[in-house]
Amino acid sequence: MKKFFCLMALFMAAPVASAMDVEFGGQHRARGVYYQQDMTDIFIQRFKFTGAFRPNEMFESHFSVMTNYKWGNSFLDNEVRVYGYGDWKMTDELMLRVGRSSYQVADGSSLGMNDYEEYPNVMDGGTLTYNTESLAVDLWGAYLSPNYEGGAEAGKYNASVGLSLDVRALPEEFKMANLHIMYVFGSETIQVKEDGSTSSSDLPDQVRLGLGIGGDVSGLDYKLVGMAHSDPEDITNLLEYAVDGQVGYTLDFDARIYVGGHYESEAYDPFYYNRHARSGILDVAQWGKGTIYGEGGIAYMPSEDFEIGIRGLYFHSIGSWGKYGNNGKNPESDEAFQTEQVIEADLYVKKSYAGGFSIKLHGGLFDLAAEKPYWQAQLNTTFDF
Repeated sequence: MKKFFCLMALFMAAPVASAMDVEFGGQHRARGVYYQQDMTDIFIQRFKFTGAFRPNEMFESHFSVMTNYKWGNSFLDNEVRVYGYGDWKMTDELMLRVGRSSYQVADGSSLGMNDYEEYPNVMDGGTLTYNTESLAVDLWGAYLSPNYEGGAEAGKYNASVGLSLDVRALPEEFKMANLHIMYVFGSETIQVKEDGSTSSSDLPDQVRLGLGIGGDVSGLDYKLVGMAHSDPEDITNLLEYAVDGQVGYTLDFDARIYVGGHYESEAYDPFYYNRHARSGILDVAQWGKGTIYGEGGIAYMPSEDFEIGIRGLYFHSIGSWGKYGNNGKNPESDEAFQTEQVIEADLYVKKSYAGGFSIKLHGGLFDLAAEKPYWQAQLNTTFDF
């Protein structure tokens, strides 16, 4: 804890020592989750403090200090994480970033920040960016943060090198056109058993490829993303794949209706995608190992600071459970649920206020079978400063 306060004092004193452009900010988030599944309710707060230093037009330094703690617990009992990175603007188009920071490819379906979680996904390494009005190219090499399987943390991958290409010189109907390829170095995977013991296994290297397009035409918006990765037995064979898409239409009375779906092969590895945004807001199911579903919903936005929405998901199969699904365990082969057994209905209301404060209430019902319903209600407040 002493190190934390010394670090904060150093950041505060830095602008005094040298005249530079300085910005500070942060966020406090409180979340209460009430759910029915033989587990206790959860009350979590997250605090984040950020800063940026710009000594000149060529260099920037950023940092963030983040901690999560359960309601009423001592601040000293919880982990404090420090993130930081530096940007060197080598030319008007070329920039080098070195350090620990969040990184996202396109819409986050393949590699996303997943900021909804207690701690967002981060990368430790370097990124070289070439950015023009018609093209954006990212080349990176970095270590990856721990990934999650169900409710348990697993050190799935160790490091990756990748290339992401965003084409911008396209008609107005295309707002997203991304192609990316990654080589991921495998590492030891740690699995937590029901009795608390752990087992480990080696994960092979992997090649991942993704292609995404999206845009809107006269109120009709769309997104289609395809992803594939290599066979564990043959790294040259792109065997496993997934397709995710959505089509929406904005009505005259400030409402958007949409339909979409997700399809993947039985051994598909979801990697670091934005789970909460694309698997149902209850976090019961997640992508991976053959998860297939369709979705539909409507979002009503009478003003910029108010939104209410309803969403339904119709699962054909669930290959991997999310944080609150089946107590964090993946389904066995004899637990493969069929279409008529698995649905989810979500409802949410969000209100934003002046000064950076917002409040969101959402909940829903996940029905594995007629005799096994699961419900959840969640209140989330966020204050940005």
